[in-house]
Amino acid sequence: MGQVLRDTGTEGQASVERSGLSPNPSPPTHRRTVTRNQIFYQSVTFRFKEIIMTTRNKNLLTLATVPGRAVRKPLISAVVSIMKRFSIAAVVLFVFTAQASADVSWTMVVLADTHEQSYFPGMTQWILANKVARNIKLVVHNGDIVNSNGGTGGWADAWAAMDTLNGEVPYMINAGNHDMAISTRSTEMNNFFKLADNSLNTSAAGIQTVERVAGKLENTYATFTAPDGRKMLVFSLEFGPRQAVVDWANSIASQPQYQDHTAVLSTHAYMDLVSKGGRESTRWNPNGYALPAGDSHDGEGLWQELVKVNGNFEMTFNGHYIGAVDRQQSVGTNGNTVHEMVCNRQYETYGYLRLLEFLDDGKTVQVRTLRTDGYWMTDPAYEFQIELSQVPEPATMTMLALGGLGMLLKRRRRRA
Repeated sequence: MGQVLRDTGTEGQASVERSGLSPNPSPPTHRRTVTRNQIFYQSVTFRFKEIIMTTRNKNLLTLATVPGRAVRKPLISAVVSIMKRFSIAAVVLFVFTAQASADVSWTMVVLADTHEQSYFPGMTQWILANKVARNIKLVVHNGDIVNSNGGTGGWADAWAAMDTLNGEVPYMINAGNHDMAISTRSTEMNNFFKLADNSLNTSAAGIQTVERVAGKLENTYATFTAPDGRKMLVFSLEFGPRQAVVDWANSIASQPQYQDHTAVLSTHAYMDLVSKGGRESTRWNPNGYALPAGDSHDGEGLWQELVKVNGNFEMTFNGHYIGAVDRQQSVGTNGNTVHEMVCNRQYETYGYLRLLEFLDDGKTVQVRTLRTDGYWMTDPAYEFQIELSQVPEPATMTMLALGGLGMLLKRRRRRA
């Protein structure tokens, strides 16, 4: 399994119990459970999008809700609609959360198992409203975007939620088990989501995303240089990745130009609660699903064949395991510490956004978790710090560059 430096044991389960939430909620008996709070945030966040976007056009707003369709609403109508039904104070509490602390350089947001729930639009609206104050540079979705791959209505709703980020914040998505037909791995995701939807997904101003297969988003990787100078290499892989997918990811991660990058793996199923076996958990293990030809990797398989053997990996994210909020640190073959994290609170009243705040010391990441009712989860499984490799100071990088230039000039002089 690899050496585990530290784990949180049952902190994930204990923390949700202390929060008054069920650690293992039962799935809904129908496609979507709509509560008063979910209706609140779905309605409010879409109206807030109208308000924000209408400031660019004082007369009318054109808001795309699903591909090829649009809704027009006057600004005053949208404002009145909110005020009639909801408290403005309650809206502001969630949408406009307090600014990040001054020592945060930039932020990555991780979403998981949204299952087309009614709170999904509110999650992306919060990201949009806070992208500047928190310097959000990437959103990663760990899969199970919808609850049923065959339901096109669910995909349309999911597309509308993520459309909030198009042209605003780069994002990466992958296919969870609910996002595909297990027996064939076919998915409707690529009929709704396209790489070209978001210009920042393939831009120097955002991230440079590469698809394993053109036109398919199940397996991608992206590179970018963060504001603190950290070079990032982020993989987003399908549920129970096939051998060919793992080999492809290995061929990228092992390339010389990426050895100074911080590699990250986002996939739907990687680790469960440590107390349940972590990467080798037998409950909801991808290898237990009827995937084609039994060609799949669970967390332990991904660790052994991809993460452990590449010294640039430093973090993994996943959802899938119902009620699991936990983490552990493992050591790779090259001595690199890998922070492995699971966070999945699906089928609950609220959505959960996990924020990774990269501090300006160039090594510390503050992990925080926000619920869609505006409540910050502060138990140790939800809020903690991890330490990554140190980003070289600008002065150090300059000295290294000058040193390299000096050596090159010295060699040229000798040749002359």
